[in-house]
Amino acid sequence: MNEEQEFEELALLEEFEAQETRDASIQTSPVEAGVRGATQALAFNYADEIEAGLDTATSFLGAKEFTSIEDLSNDYNKNLENARAEFSKNALDHPTATNVGTGVGVAASLILPGGAIAKGATLTAKAASAA
Repeated sequence: MNEEQEFEELALLEEFEAQETRDASIQTSPVEAGVRGATQALAFNYADEIEAGLDTATSFLGAKEFTSIEDLSNDYNKNLENARAEFSKNALDHPTATNVGTGVGVAASLILPGGAIAKGATLTAKAASAA
Protein backbone atom coordinates (compact mmCIF):
# COMPACT_ATOMS: atom_id res chain seq x y z
CA MET A 1 0.00 0.00 0.00
CA ASN A 2 1.46 3.35 -0.98
CA GLU A 3 1.36 6.56 1.04
CA GLU A 4 -1.59 8.04 -0.91
CA GLN A 5 -3.75 4.98 -0.29
CA GLU A 6 -2.88 5.08 3.42
CA PHE A 7 -3.88 8.75 3.55
CA GLU A 8 -7.23 8.02 1.84
CA GLU A 9 -7.87 5.11 4.21
CA LEU A 10 -7.08 7.27 7.23
CA ALA A 11 -9.42 10.03 5.97
CA LEU A 12 -12.24 7.49 5.52
CA LEU A 13 -11.66 6.12 9.01
CA GLU A 14 -11.74 9.60 10.55
CA GLU A 15 -14.96 10.40 8.67
CA PHE A 16 -16.55 7.17 9.89
CA GLU A 17 -15.56 7.89 13.51
CA ALA A 18 -16.96 11.43 13.25
CA GLN A 19 -20.23 10.00 11.90
CA GLU A 20 -20.45 7.51 14.79
CA THR A 21 -19.83 10.29 17.34
CA ARG A 22 -22.51 12.52 15.78
CA ASP A 23 -25.01 9.65 15.57
CA ALA A 24 -24.44 8.73 19.22
CA SER A 25 -25.34 12.28 20.31
CA ILE A 26 -28.69 12.31 18.44
CA GLN A 27 -31.67 11.65 20.70
CA THR A 28 -34.57 9.84 19.06
CA SER A 29 -38.19 9.04 19.89
CA PRO A 30 -40.97 7.13 18.14
CA VAL A 31 -43.05 10.31 17.85
CA GLU A 32 -40.21 12.24 16.21
CA ALA A 33 -39.53 9.30 13.89
CA GLY A 34 -43.19 9.23 12.83
CA VAL A 35 -43.36 12.98 12.33
CA ARG A 36 -40.13 12.96 10.31
CA GLY A 37 -41.48 10.12 8.17
CA ALA A 38 -44.75 11.94 7.53
CA THR A 39 -43.02 15.23 6.82
CA GLN A 40 -40.58 13.61 4.41
CA ALA A 41 -43.47 11.99 2.52
CA LEU A 42 -45.56 15.19 2.44
CA ALA A 43 -42.57 17.16 1.15
CA PHE A 44 -41.83 14.57 -1.57
CA ASN A 45 -38.51 13.65 0.14
CA TYR A 46 -37.35 17.27 0.38
CA ALA A 47 -38.02 17.74 4.11
CA ASP A 48 -34.34 17.44 5.00
CA GLU A 49 -33.42 20.12 2.44
CA ILE A 50 -36.23 22.36 3.71
CA GLU A 51 -35.09 21.86 7.31
CA ALA A 52 -31.49 22.69 6.37
CA GLY A 53 -32.62 25.79 4.48
CA LEU A 54 -34.70 27.02 7.41
CA ASP A 55 -31.83 26.40 9.84
CA THR A 56 -29.47 28.30 7.54
CA ALA A 57 -31.94 31.18 7.15
CA THR A 58 -32.32 31.35 10.92
CA SER A 59 -28.54 31.50 11.31
CA PHE A 60 -28.30 34.12 8.56
CA LEU A 61 -30.97 36.31 10.16
CA GLY A 62 -29.68 35.64 13.67
CA ALA A 63 -26.39 36.38 15.32
CA LYS A 64 -24.17 34.34 12.99
CA GLU A 65 -22.18 36.39 10.50
CA PHE A 66 -21.47 35.19 6.99
CA THR A 67 -18.61 36.81 5.12
CA SER A 68 -19.26 35.13 1.78
CA ILE A 69 -21.75 33.03 -0.11
CA GLU A 70 -19.35 30.13 0.46
CA ASP A 71 -19.89 30.49 4.24
CA LEU A 72 -23.63 30.35 3.67
CA SER A 73 -23.26 27.30 1.43
CA ASN A 74 -21.03 25.54 3.97
CA ASP A 75 -23.55 26.25 6.74
CA TYR A 76 -26.38 24.86 4.59
CA ASN A 77 -24.38 21.72 3.78
CA LYS A 78 -23.58 21.18 7.47
CA ASN A 79 -27.26 21.65 8.37
CA LEU A 80 -28.30 19.26 5.59
CA GLU A 81 -25.86 16.63 6.84
CA ASN A 82 -27.25 17.01 10.37
CA ALA A 83 -30.88 16.80 9.20
CA ARG A 84 -30.15 13.64 7.22
CA ALA A 85 -28.26 12.12 10.15
CA GLU A 86 -31.22 12.82 12.46
CA PHE A 87 -33.67 11.28 9.97
CA SER A 88 -31.48 8.20 9.51
CA LYS A 89 -30.94 7.74 13.26
CA ASN A 90 -34.69 8.00 13.93
CA ALA A 91 -35.44 5.57 11.09
CA LEU A 92 -32.91 3.06 12.42
CA ASP A 93 -34.04 3.36 16.04
CA HIS A 94 -37.79 3.39 15.31
CA PRO A 95 -38.45 1.82 11.89
CA THR A 96 -42.12 1.04 12.54
CA ALA A 97 -42.90 4.61 13.61
CA THR A 98 -41.02 5.96 10.59
CA ASN A 99 -42.90 3.68 8.21
CA VAL A 100 -46.29 4.48 9.76
CA GLY A 101 -45.48 8.21 9.56
CA THR A 102 -44.41 7.82 5.95
CA GLY A 103 -47.66 6.00 5.15
CA VAL A 104 -49.69 8.76 6.80
CA GLY A 105 -47.72 11.37 4.85
CA VAL A 106 -48.29 9.58 1.55
CA ALA A 107 -52.01 9.20 2.26
CA ALA A 108 -52.28 12.86 3.25
CA SER A 109 -50.45 13.98 0.11
CA LEU A 110 -52.94 11.99 -1.97
CA ILE A 111 -56.01 13.24 -0.10
CA LEU A 112 -55.09 16.92 0.32
CA PRO A 113 -54.68 17.79 -3.36
CA GLY A 114 -57.80 15.79 -4.22
CA GLY A 115 -59.79 17.73 -1.65
CA ALA A 116 -58.50 21.03 -2.96
CA ILE A 117 -59.36 20.03 -6.53
CA ALA A 118 -62.86 18.96 -5.49
CA LYS A 119 -63.37 22.23 -3.63
CA GLY A 120 -62.20 24.19 -6.68
CA ALA A 121 -64.52 22.20 -8.94
CA THR A 122 -67.43 22.90 -6.59
CA LEU A 123 -66.66 26.62 -6.60
CA THR A 124 -66.42 26.59 -10.40
CA ALA A 125 -69.75 24.78 -10.68
CA LYS A 126 -71.39 27.29 -8.31
CA ALA A 127 -69.96 30.19 -10.30
CA ALA A 128 -71.17 28.65 -13.58
CA SER A 129 -74.68 28.07 -12.25
CA ALA A 130 -74.88 31.60 -10.87
CA ALA A 131 -74.02 33.07 -14.26
